Amino acid sequence: MHWQIDDDTKKRLRRKRLHESVLRRDFISAIHDAEDYLDEHPDDRQVLHMLASCLIEARDLLTAREAYRQLVEMEPKRAAYWVGFAHTCFECADLDNALMGAEQALTLDRDAAEAHYVRGLILERTEEVDAAQSSLLQAHTLNPMGYPLPMHLSHDDIQLLVADAFSSLAPDVQAFWQPKKMELRPFPDVGDLQGPMPPLSPRVPLLALAPEDSPLDAPPSRLQIFHGNLSHHPDLDAARTALIQALQHEASHWLAPPEA
Repeated sequence: MHWQIDDDTKKRLRRKRLHESVLRRDFISAIHDAEDYLDEHPDDRQVLHMLASCLIEARDLLTAREAYRQLVEMEPKRAAYWVGFAHTCFECADLDNALMGAEQALTLDRDAAEAHYVRGLILERTEEVDAAQSSLLQAHTLNPMGYPLPMHLSHDDIQLLVADAFSSLAPDVQAFWQPKKMELRPFPDVGDLQGPMPPLSPRVPLLALAPEDSPLDAPPSRLQIFHGNLSHHPDLDAARTALIQALQHEASHWLAPPEA
């Protein structure tokens, strides 16, 4: 007699292995397992949702956005799916769809804190200040630890924060940035975020921009620092650290590695 595992047991075992990979934070294995499973069972919303979450952890936000797009098509009355869609659209600088997703989530669940937060972040960038503050406050009220209110940075606060960050850089990194034109702006232009592939997050602390019509590998000639994004860090020390790390990371693309 030939013994074999029935299909339902196979599905349970495969989902169990997928859960175990997620618990180990082995997101690459989980993504591979989920994709293989969905090739055979494309209508399994639970596994598709797990795949979307793992793709976010792996920073493959374009693919995560498409997974959430499928989920909201499959189950449009599930607020959590619309929240995920809004989050991934926002991180891909797809602000129109992010706002639509956040508002759809809030239609289904007024207590969806992340949807309020994403809506507030988008409205900040459209200069709808009162509506943005209201959404951010609602997110903070629902989840104070997860969604702290942005800092109120004065002009002097911003100037001191930037000066402190630059003074903390290594001499060669300071020298790299010294001749660049620097602009302090609240938020980046969406067009500048959508140019690279994958798109850049609207939360970036800075952008280093080359002259228009220059080759793709041209070094930057100007630096934009976004104090609106820096204000969303928990405190000034965290904002300073984020700015230092971004300045160092961006300069590393152009500076020669130290000789051994």
